[in-house]
Amino acid sequence: MGERVRPLQPLPITNNDEIGQMIGGFNRLLTDLGQREAVLNQILDTSSVAIFLVDRNGRITQANQRMADMFGRTVGHLLGSEYVSLVHPKEREVSRKNMLALLNSDIPSVSLDRSYWRSNQSEFWGHLTGGRFHDALGNDLGLIGVIADISERKRAEDSLRASEQRFRDLVNTTDGIVWEARADNFTFSFVSAQAER
Repeated sequence: MGERVRPLQPLPITNNDEIGQMIGGFNRLLTDLGQREAVLNQILDTSSVAIFLVDRNGRITQANQRMADMFGRTVGHLLGSEYVSLVHPKEREVSRKNMLALLNSDIPSVSLDRSYWRSNQSEFWGHLTGGRFHDALGNDLGLIGVIADISERKRAEDSLRASEQRFRDLVNTTDGIVWEARADNFTFSFVSAQAER
């Protein structure tokens, strides 16, 4: 995830004494750590969602490949950039306030739909889930965020709203009363505007 730091290299074992055994243990630990990091990076980079870390200044410190693909940038271009710069311009101020509230512990987390801005200035909808990020010792490192692309869902919702509005317009201009009710108890769920006449 993000820019890779050059890993520590195993130390040479010159003697088979207690120090040599300690160096051998250190080398095995490095190998195990490297394998775990490789697995974690593969998981993050094959994720279907964007995963990223933001420091206390609001700058991206780590990002997975899906985030780079989602925003039409390289991982290297994302690193060091301000998270808020990825938000659609009309929502940046609200985004900045939410981020500061998270960083100041005024709110525990966020889970919201937001309009984002790609490098080619096209927009897409994402569902952001974010919260505070701490290391194993409890040190506050900033924020962790996950963005799922929900553009298809938003288009479907918009299409459904438009269809419902066309239906209401059609029904309300029809000469006669159109209604809908439950058959078991005759509870009305819809009555056209013509009923008022």
